[in-house]
Amino acid sequence: MHALGGFLGVYDQHEYLGERRAALETWAEFLTACEAGEPWRQGNVIALRAAA
Repeated sequence: MHALGGFLGVYDQHEYLGERRAALETWAEFLTACEAGEPWRQGNVIALRAAA
C-alpha cells in the first residue's frame, strides 16, 4: 500500500478491515458462481435488453 499525504495521511488511520473483508467475500462468491456456471445474484442490478 502506498502512503497518503496531507490531510488523509494524518486523519484517515482506519484500515477498513471489515469493509475489505466483505468486499473480498462478495468477490469470491461472484467468482465461484461464474466458475460453476451459475447466475450471479441480481440484487439491485437491472439486466439490460439486448440490442435489436
